[in-house]
Amino acid sequence: MVPQEWVGKRVEVDLVRPGATLMGATYRGTLNAVTDLGIVASLSIDDQPGAEKRERFYPWSAVLSVDLSG
Repeated sequence: MVPQEWVGKRVEVDLVRPGATLMGATYRGTLNAVTDLGIVASLSIDDQPGAEKRERFYPWSAVLSVDLSG
């Protein structure tokens, strides 16, 4: 489980991408909440200023890993 202390911090999240094969993609942004069901985060693939980030819920079944971003 992701520590509650990470809420509000910059993270890198590997998420399952839909498709015929199991593949992941790395997203960067802010972790907004951690629950028993998954995470809420504002993420984008492109972590550049002005890149669109919308707060969304990601169930644990879609989350491969969560790491603090440098």
